[in-house]
Amino acid sequence: MAEPGPPPAPNQPDGPTEVARLNKIIQALMDRAERNTSAHVSDFTAFQTTIMLTERVRRRTEQLEAALRDNEKANRILRASEEKFHGLANQSLTGIVIVEDGKFSYSNGKFNEIFGYSAEEVRQLGPLDLTIESDRPLVAERFRKLLGGEMNQLTLTIGGLRKNGTEVDIEVHGSLMASGGTLQTIAVILDISGRRQAEQALAFKNTILATQQEVSQDAILVVDAQGKIISYNRRFINLWALAPDVVAAGVDEPVLQQVVAQVQDPEAFLARVVYLYEHVTEESREELALKDGRILDRYSAPMTGADGTYYGRVWHFRDITERKQAEKQIRDERAFSNKLIASLPDIFCVFDSTGRFIHWNIRLRRLLGRSNAEMSQANIFSIVHEGDRARAKEKIQAVFQQGEAAIEVRVSALRGIRDYAVTATRTETSQGVLVIAIGSDITERKHAELELQRLQEQLRDQSVHDSLTGLYNRRYLEEMFARELILAERQGHPVSVIMGDLDHFKRVNDAHGHLAGDEVLRVFGALMKRHARGSDICCRYGGEEFLLVLPGTSTENAVERAEQLRLALAAAPVTFGAAQIAVTASFGVATFPRNGRTSDDLIAAADAALYSAKSAGRNRVSVSPAPAGGGAGA
Repeated sequence: MAEPGPPPAPNQPDGPTEVARLNKIIQALMDRAERNTSAHVSDFTAFQTTIMLTERVRRRTEQLEAALRDNEKANRILRASEEKFHGLANQSLTGIVIVEDGKFSYSNGKFNEIFGYSAEEVRQLGPLDLTIESDRPLVAERFRKLLGGEMNQLTLTIGGLRKNGTEVDIEVHGSLMASGGTLQTIAVILDISGRRQAEQALAFKNTILATQQEVSQDAILVVDAQGKIISYNRRFINLWALAPDVVAAGVDEPVLQQVVAQVQDPEAFLARVVYLYEHVTEESREELALKDGRILDRYSAPMTGADGTYYGRVWHFRDITERKQAEKQIRDERAFSNKLIASLPDIFCVFDSTGRFIHWNIRLRRLLGRSNAEMSQANIFSIVHEGDRARAKEKIQAVFQQGEAAIEVRVSALRGIRDYAVTATRTETSQGVLVIAIGSDITERKHAELELQRLQEQLRDQSVHDSLTGLYNRRYLEEMFARELILAERQGHPVSVIMGDLDHFKRVNDAHGHLAGDEVLRVFGALMKRHARGSDICCRYGGEEFLLVLPGTSTENAVERAEQLRLALAAAPVTFGAAQIAVTASFGVATFPRNGRTSDDLIAAADAALYSAKSAGRNRVSVSPAPAGGGAGA
């Protein structure tokens, strides 16, 4: 929408209309003159009439020209005034708009910038288009009241709606003006987003400060430069048992009187307060003893601005009665600890980061056979056995970094090597970071642990081995066979099983006795162990049955291994006393995954093959056939 031009100057004739009117008058006068001439009026009369008409036209023309000059001058002034208004409006740091018939008829650059529209786009919009939905009823109502004369000024703080859909906080000030018989609303728009954010940030900061003051462990009192109380927290009221209304009154004197009445030395207290108020730059920290036995820590600091202006003083009070009691208890406990350390049955020492001894007890000194003077020159690492020294240094370095560690080391004592369990703890002192170490003699315990470990290993070995043959037993087989099958499944390689059984073993027992039978079992077990690889599992499955698990072995290779065992056993009679006992065995072979996928399935397949070998005449190797339909792995 084009901007409206300046209205015409008041009481001035319209130029073209006036010229047309004068032309009509001149034409009428000329017609009259012509008629008079036709009526035989004298030449003098005609000349006189012409002169009169000419004079009237000249005068009226001069009037018309003067009127046109005045009109042009008024238009120039109006255009200059309008250009000056637009120039000033566009330079304004606030948005300026004119609203006419519900639409914007004018907007300055700042207004367009605030809302992100061009001037042409703004002309197509109205106030409600640039207002967030929740504020539109309010804006509509205020404009209605302004136009209806119910209010003289328009003042609003609302949410504006930018072209990109984002919101902006704005403040609107407007009023009515009449132009060319039309009512218009001229309004000034302020973008207050920054101010809102600053106000919110300030409110947030004040909330934080107030919260910090309330949750502080200190009782806080803030007094301005004129001695008026401007802030305090509830802890201050409770600490001094003050009436809330007395403090709320803001007068420092009555509060000070009630506080002074509670301290043991009121004169010294009051003198210090007066001194601090007179010396506005000083800070102060003292302990106050109250008449009721409490002890307070009082800290006071001035409040100054960046330019050094003094604004008042802050007072912090904290009840440290329990802390003072605890400090006394610590002193008492330290004295007790020193006596306790001296009587400890364990060795005790404190050393620095270089390992130099700082403190030690008499137990450590006697263990090493050194005097106090020698101990002061000694180093913690020098008393550690050479074989444990590197490990001890690594542990101690970890203590200085992480705070605590436990280590067992051998100590080079006066009467030989002793084992100690040492607990080291990092501590910070006035002498720097130190380590406290306490060591218990565990030499006898270490000996007992070694013996126990040996017995446990023996029991472990017995629990998984057959006591007669020394081969693994069935319990170990069940545990390890399952693991081998899982690995074979994952890697896709075969696992074969050879089950061997001595032929006519009962005859051996009957003919030569059970001791001879045991010897035959031992020889057979030793033979299987000699023919086993490191990865094979060789075990006595039960009675005269033996099992050999062969990871990564095909059926053909397993049959070859079984034949080697059969031939070796048959070729070497078992010697028992004076007897030479000829022994043979039958073997059954099964393979994963062809004959089964579980240990039970494979053992059952090998056992069935073994039974076939027995049925076929013994002293032979039989292979478990693949199941019909492609085998177990199909």
